Amino acid sequence: MHVNSAVTQKPPGRWVRLAAGLTLADLLTATSVSLAAAQSDGIVFANVTLIDGTGDMPRRGIAVVVSGDRISSIGRTDEVRVSPGSITVDGRGKYLIPGLWDMHVHLGAYDDGRRLLPRLVGYGITGVRDMASPDDILRLRRDTTNGTLLGPQIVAAGPMRGDRRRQTVDQETSDVLGPA
Repeated sequence: MHVNSAVTQKPPGRWVRLAAGLTLADLLTATSVSLAAAQSDGIVFANVTLIDGTGDMPRRGIAVVVSGDRISSIGRTDEVRVSPGSITVDGRGKYLIPGLWDMHVHLGAYDDGRRLLPRLVGYGITGVRDMASPDDILRLRRDTTNGTLLGPQIVAAGPMRGDRRRQTVDQETSDVLGPA
């Protein structure tokens, strides 16, 4: 890829999170790129077919540059500006799509969620809405947010009704939201 000042870019805020379904998981596995490396050095998915979810036709030969946890630029592979420290993944024959959300999950206890969350990311799910789980859901959310655990963004409705540990959850919730 060469440097070209006429780069086609879309604002990074347009896609809050990146996913490419099983394709992203395949690309990362095939190149042994760790999540930490992708976040610290930047990663370029080159030569992908981009489906942007807007209804436009798929775009072939596209490069998507990710810096940290945001998409910093999108354009033709031969036109995108790439920093020297970036990791480039050849996505020839692969597709890249926006992250998917699963709007009704029950992640369950911490160990159950810890096993399930990375699998969801592999499916291209970058966000979930947990409708009721034990108070471990708050720990799962914290661990995925701080990067201790690979998983999608978690929006939690709250702990299951009748959970014996609910008082702890209520305290943690009031610490975040303030007194009722």
